[in-house]
Order: sequence, then C-alpha cells, then structure tokens
Amino acid sequence: MSTRRARRRPRALDIDALCFSRAIDRGLREGGVETIRDLCASRPRDLMKLPHVGPAVVETIRSVLQMYGLDLVMEDS
Repeated sequence: MSTRRARRRPRALDIDALCFSRAIDRGLREGGVETIRDLCASRPRDLMKLPHVGPAVVETIRSVLQMYGLDLVMEDS
C-alpha cells in the first residue's frame, strides 16, 4: 500500500466556500474563476495576471487549497 496521498478531484463548488477576501474573490471572478474546480485548473502565473492577484495572494490561495488536499496546476518545466 502506498503512503502517497492521491490528489483529490476538486468539486465544482463556488469559490465563496473558501472564504477569500472581497478583493481576492472579485479578482478571481473578474478573471472567470467561479468554482473551486476552475481555481484548481489555474496556473499561478495565469492567476497573477488577474486584478488584485499577486504573488502573496497566490500563496494565500495555495495555502487554503492545500488545507483541503487541493492545489493549483503545477508550472510547466
């Protein structure tokens, strides 16, 4: 049995469920990110192109997602 955790598939819940600040929520929605699934399908560099989203916000988003066993798409090498 593997000790490695399988990556969970994010649900299509609204991003409101993650309780981000209004500025983060607004920036994500202006960029077309409406659900947790949309968010998890995003790359950090693409999120940083959105209003109100910079490196610190991306780290906040990743921290919140990781509490639920989720994460953003990994960057291409």
